[in-house]
Amino acid sequence: MLWLPSQDAAPDTYPTIPVTVTLDDQNVGTGLDAAPVTVKLTTKQATSVLAVPVASLLALAEGGYAVERVTGVNSTSLVGVQTGVFAGGMVEVSGDLHEGDQVVTAP
Repeated sequence: MLWLPSQDAAPDTYPTIPVTVTLDDQNVGTGLDAAPVTVKLTTKQATSVLAVPVASLLALAEGGYAVERVTGVNSTSLVGVQTGVFAGGMVEVSGDLHEGDQVVTAP
């Protein structure tokens, strides 16, 4: 069972989700009757989207986000974007940004 405690829940009220763990190589489990596991739950997924590093997002004073697109050797322009799914240091974006555009990323 996987325990997913809420902040205020008592241990006997934790919700449980049945989980089956299957080893790709059954031999690695020989002699084990217990072992720690790490579980990652995917709550949202996006495919075939444009994504930029999260560190390239700039918060706008009027709300929303922009990225700084490289437009020349020493020039950039701000491009407003709408954000989608965040994962692995990347964020899905839509707006006037295209595949192949280079964006400035904060150090």
